[in-house]
Amino acid sequence: MDKKEKQFRKLNKEDRKRVREIIDKIKNKDTKYLDIRKLKGFDNMFRVRKGRIRIIFRSENNLMIIDCISIRGDAIYKKL
Repeated sequence: MDKKEKQFRKLNKEDRKRVREIIDKIKNKDTKYLDIRKLKGFDNMFRVRKGRIRIIFRSENNLMIIDCISIRGDAIYKKL
């Protein structure tokens, strides 16, 4: 089990559902209502925020690669 899967499994059922919805929206390029910001100091690295959930991902060759899934306050940005 990799680090991202472990982080995902730590979330409660409701938060896992939100994460899946966010990932589906990004895959379908339906990002109009998502709070997405480019991270300073990184090329092609972004943060999605939905409530207390943070997803850090990067975009490479039209692929979304998830780097981190966490709850706000877990020092998520220091894990990069």
